[in-house]
Amino acid sequence: MRIVVLGATGYLGSEIFVQLKKNYIASALYGTSTTKRENFIQLDVIDKENIESVVSHTQPNVVIWPLMSRNDERKLIHTGLNNVLSYMNRDTLFIYLSTDGLFSNGSGNYTEEDQASYLDVRNPMSHYTNAKIDGEQIIRRIHNNHLILRSGPIYGKNTQGQLDHRVAYVLNEISNGNKIERATNIFKTFVHVKDLAIAITKLMMMEHRGTLHVGPEHKESYYSFFQTLINQQDDLIIPYEISEEEAEERAISHSLNTTICNSLLPHVFRKVDSEWLNE
Repeated sequence: MRIVVLGATGYLGSEIFVQLKKNYIASALYGTSTTKRENFIQLDVIDKENIESVVSHTQPNVVIWPLMSRNDERKLIHTGLNNVLSYMNRDTLFIYLSTDGLFSNGSGNYTEEDQASYLDVRNPMSHYTNAKIDGEQIIRRIHNNHLILRSGPIYGKNTQGQLDHRVAYVLNEISNGNKIERATNIFKTFVHVKDLAIAITKLMMMEHRGTLHVGPEHKESYYSFFQTLINQQDDLIIPYEISEEEAEERAISHSLNTTICNSLLPHVFRKVDSEWLNE
């Protein structure tokens, strides 16, 4: 089996790449990077010729997409994703990392059958979330052999020692003695980066296809997440509730129903705790 991990030097991509090397013997494993790196293929998914050359060289059986853009997610999806899919063999398994943000009515415990909805363009997350929805639709329309994995916020230290930006920010603020407010009434299904990477290595060997919500069975508020994760005893993480006005503009809960995932992958996803600090 020949596997390509796109963005294999990023926060999640690098963990997927490492877990594949550790837990799966592939006939060929390739990782891509937008910059020139030793042992990685330089690739810009916006460049059609670049994509064609890489696909022709690697001839992958599996392509994994953990890519995201801080500047232009819409271009990444509408140009880059279309480029990748257009040059891939139709039998290639395509694994796409999506988001819980595409549920915006706030009821939570969303199943795979629940309807995604676009965010209002005034929402600062709309450019990212709406592009992710577009990506799901593009994949379903033109590439049948796919796994769309929807995840809540990804956290923790990956094998390269990188932290997600949310936790890194809070740890830095606390180390400087600054108080941080986090909401008690916004709920998410938080997923550890290593667990998600391991899940991908297992799912790619299964026959399950389509859309799958991944992560632990437990949901957490932003306040309980950080309070538990950091094992904070100094009252530097301050609880608050978002107002009714804020609640009208954003979903109170994006928590995912992960029943199917946990039946396929029992004991893979951890409940949020402070033990990750010792890894």
